[in-house]
Amino acid sequence: MVNRSVSLRLESRRPNKNYINWEVRIVSRLNKKIGNIIWIFVLVCAISYLISSYRVYEGKEIIPNILGLYGFTVSTGSMEPAIKTGDYLISRKVKSDDIKVGDIITFIDENTIITHRVSEIINQNEETMFITKGDGNNVEDDTTVMSENIVSKYVFKVPMLGYILDYFKYMNPISKVGILVSICLFYLFIDRIEKNNIKEEEKNESGYIKLVIGI
Repeated sequence: MVNRSVSLRLESRRPNKNYINWEVRIVSRLNKKIGNIIWIFVLVCAISYLISSYRVYEGKEIIPNILGLYGFTVSTGSMEPAIKTGDYLISRKVKSDDIKVGDIITFIDENTIITHRVSEIINQNEETMFITKGDGNNVEDDTTVMSENIVSKYVFKVPMLGYILDYFKYMNPISKVGILVSICLFYLFIDRIEKNNIKEEEKNESGYIKLVIGI
């Protein structure tokens, strides 16, 4: 009886540690859920990009897109200093009515993809046309851009990312699938390790409580 009371008194000194352990575990699980959401989003984006890249590989699309957003690498310095060579641009499809003077648009001119700033808008014979100019150029572009030739409107850029993505852009789709599968397997492996660690901690705590009560 004396031993049991002593054990219970000793155990009463441990709540703070157990409380901290549970608090850490709750935060860890919350972070895990947030991580899962981010991972699912990244995975969906990767699959979307993979499908679009394959369509580009087949010649059915010109620019890969992710969930409706277009992304491409800048290969010249015509828009410097705002946009530099190697930057990766993100843009979205818009109606011609939503484009204003000063907006940066991406359009197709004789099978060439160009990103320049709108310097003037012309409304003629119920058609909207755009005069564009690169920030780094001294003169406006020779070609007037028709509404149907506009691909998208600039949203934001990621500096230098284009150099990295260009490497994967021309990679065989099968290789891209292999990389994606490898990433998924690595994530599942890490997830399994974390789950086993949590189960082991719960098992150890449960065994300790039974041991104390049984004394």
